[in-house]
Amino acid sequence: MPVKKSKAPKGSKSLPSPTPSVEEVFPDIGKNQGKAVKATCLADQYAKMENVSYLPLDVISPNPNNPRRMNFNGAFADLTASVKEKGVLQPIIVSPRVNLEGKEKYEIIAGERRWRAAAAASIETIPAIILDVTQQEVFEIMTIENLLRENLTEAEEAQSFKAYVDVKGDGAIEDLAQRSGISARYIRRRVEVLRLPKKILKDWEDGKIAFGVLEQLLRIDPEKVEKFYEIEMRYGLITVGSIKRSIDDMAISLKCAVFSLKDAGCSACGRNSEVQGSIFGDDFTGENGSCLNAACFIEHQHAYLTDNWEKTSYAKKNKTNGFVFYKDVKWNDFELFLSKENVFPDCEKCFSFVTALTIQGKVYHERCCLNPLCYKSKSRKPKGSGDSPSGKDNNHGVLFRESFYVQRIPEVARTQFAPDDDKVLRVILASLIHANHEVKEWFATSNYIPEPAEDDLESRYFYSIFQIWPVIEVMDTIDLRNAIREASLIVTVEASFGQKCRHAIATHLGIDLSRDWLLHEEYLNKKTIKEILDLGKDLGIFADEKATAYLAEVIKKKSVNQCKKEGLIRLILESGVDLSGKVPEEILKTK
Repeated sequence: MPVKKSKAPKGSKSLPSPTPSVEEVFPDIGKNQGKAVKATCLADQYAKMENVSYLPLDVISPNPNNPRRMNFNGAFADLTASVKEKGVLQPIIVSPRVNLEGKEKYEIIAGERRWRAAAAASIETIPAIILDVTQQEVFEIMTIENLLRENLTEAEEAQSFKAYVDVKGDGAIEDLAQRSGISARYIRRRVEVLRLPKKILKDWEDGKIAFGVLEQLLRIDPEKVEKFYEIEMRYGLITVGSIKRSIDDMAISLKCAVFSLKDAGCSACGRNSEVQGSIFGDDFTGENGSCLNAACFIEHQHAYLTDNWEKTSYAKKNKTNGFVFYKDVKWNDFELFLSKENVFPDCEKCFSFVTALTIQGKVYHERCCLNPLCYKSKSRKPKGSGDSPSGKDNNHGVLFRESFYVQRIPEVARTQFAPDDDKVLRVILASLIHANHEVKEWFATSNYIPEPAEDDLESRYFYSIFQIWPVIEVMDTIDLRNAIREASLIVTVEASFGQKCRHAIATHLGIDLSRDWLLHEEYLNKKTIKEILDLGKDLGIFADEKATAYLAEVIKKKSVNQCKKEGLIRLILESGVDLSGKVPEEILKTK
């Protein structure tokens, strides 16, 4: 399509034919591999060739495929003021519109902000370089022009990379790297982060997290990354260092694998840090040769040990009949054999006689029993006793007495005592104490129970219920009820109790978030300046007369927009504004 020139001011020159290529105009592109190029933009290079025309603003339209967002902030106001005073000094780049309706005859390739600033400054014409190029070439010029500008945001830069890769397909990253002078690895990282969940990307664009945090999140299983991120955010603002440490702690060294890495396909797995490092660089991965898919690693580790236990060094050394991963059992689900001499003859053939391992394959306990009741019946055999000639085992008394208690205690408690009987309350309190370590520590400390001796094997790791029961047994009704209430509340406020259930209990007790929750310094410190400004406006705090007076008389500012973060927090908390009922929406979103 022939280019229809607009009338240009005297001295302007028309575009020569054929139009020079990007490489001809910008010959040094691609010579700085590995660095973001800080160079003059393409428009400057074309302008040097004096290919400038002057076009009316109303014959030009923006390019809908431009990944760059128009932010009409202070920087745009400064640009508009400059254009009003000096005019548009740097020409924009446009191409003729093809097969499109409307009075606009040209579409912007580069320079949309200058075009919009000229419109805001009421300027009628703008210097433009008209390129009669294909849509493919339009896209390439627009992408490279955007990337060479220093004020492109990280998100806009990543979107530009992704748009280029989506259009160009295979080999696009290497091609763009060569043409822009930006390293392929740099481009690849920014394209990859855009596959993270939208909520995480929104926090990045809002300035809540750094780009380095996104890079670290790429190391996690895509199906688990959002939940992981939410958990990390509960503990405050995330830094690159903190998120890297958390992810490194999750990693398992592949050197710990007892199974074949080759057979398991680890060498090509995307959760292998060596594979990640080869793609994105070793500077943001954890330990070389580590696995970030713990579930998969454990599955392979478990399968191999199950199929080959008798051949392993663990079995040969400890003479055990199997294994258990220590993380899969609770402290009261097993008993330890403290020495080889402590092992009973019939244990050697029992499948409950196992070695406890960590998932990394390290020995946690050499020999342990997964049947505590049986173990206790044997280990408490009176000194000097043994099997009689008739074959009678003196430990049967312990075994069958315990079996009787397991059956009979619930029967008696349910049929012979009311639910609020002191005897039942003592059982309830003892059960709460036994089941929760925090409750046990609280009760023992509150009642001055001495810490267990180091050589007390019965309670070697924590207070024994045998130490605690004598105190429970003499408590009166009031003390029992108070202790049960406090023990229950300790469990309720634990992090593992669950948000939904805790909210239901709070509602049951008459706690109303919209009425009882108050803004406080710790909460506000977690927010950015923009978030605090939005919060104060949305909740009507800044419109209050007390806030207005405090702003002018104490903080000495004309507008809240002039305040620093510390000043905004003081304005909210110290101005005397009634904060009752002024609760952020995010606090009220309990569903």
